[in-house]
Amino acid sequence: MNLFHFLFWQNSSHSLLLPLQEECQKQKLSGKALASAEDFCGICLVEVLRSAPSILLQCGHIVHLHCAKRQIQQGCPGPQISFGYLKCPQCKLLMKHSKQHAGFKLLETLSLLPLQIKARAIKRLKLEGVYDKLKASCSSDDKLTSLALEQYQYYMCSKCKNPYYGGKRNCGPNLDQGRQYDPSELVCGGCSAGADGKCKLGHGNQFVEFKCRFCCSIATFFCFGTIHFCDSCHGIWPQQHSSSYVLPQCKGPQHCPLGIAHAPNGKEHCLGCSMCRSQEQL
Repeated sequence: MNLFHFLFWQNSSHSLLLPLQEECQKQKLSGKALASAEDFCGICLVEVLRSAPSILLQCGHIVHLHCAKRQIQQGCPGPQISFGYLKCPQCKLLMKHSKQHAGFKLLETLSLLPLQIKARAIKRLKLEGVYDKLKASCSSDDKLTSLALEQYQYYMCSKCKNPYYGGKRNCGPNLDQGRQYDPSELVCGGCSAGADGKCKLGHGNQFVEFKCRFCCSIATFFCFGTIHFCDSCHGIWPQQHSSSYVLPQCKGPQHCPLGIAHAPNGKEHCLGCSMCRSQEQL
């Protein structure tokens, strides 16, 4: 039988090659029937499983190995970090493989990303003083985490390769998921601030933030080596750069979404360490 007709999966002690033919399809794994060789791949949806080497995920679904790798390598559809590309298309659980296939190593690293983001989102709830109130209204920790992820958006810094906070999702329209953007312009506050970005109280540069130069939002883009943008302003940059464009100005801390006094819109302004700001407000 041609090797392309085999499914790569892991036994408890060693790797096996299992043909996806009718007699094998009747077997069950953890109570689930194996897919047929004639079933379509759940990712590409255009070729049957027997047309290429396929991988059995821990959730029990089978997809082409090259399709899974391509989906993972393509990453998020937009600048905001999302996890759809790490999930099985059929059950929406994170794709996992018991012994990471040699061509699937990237997933092993990326599988830690959701845990990082969840931890940061929960910490953000605590920074804003709403953690206890939300926790009391949530039936489980998973529900609390979901609420945190619905509120906050995160980006991947192109310099330090760590996720950073990019403001609340309801603060304004985000870039269209399909719009082109330059990943190198996604830079966290700590990296764009350089040596000046170190927190003097020992929080490091993880929580250093800038406001958008053109409005009262948290900056997510750092372009031209000098300008911080939020998603919305980054999308209309040519318009803002014209001589006829008049920047809206902040009406003061009581009306500012950031709740602080800051430099006039049109000038750079480092918000400093969000951990320190939170402690000052207590």
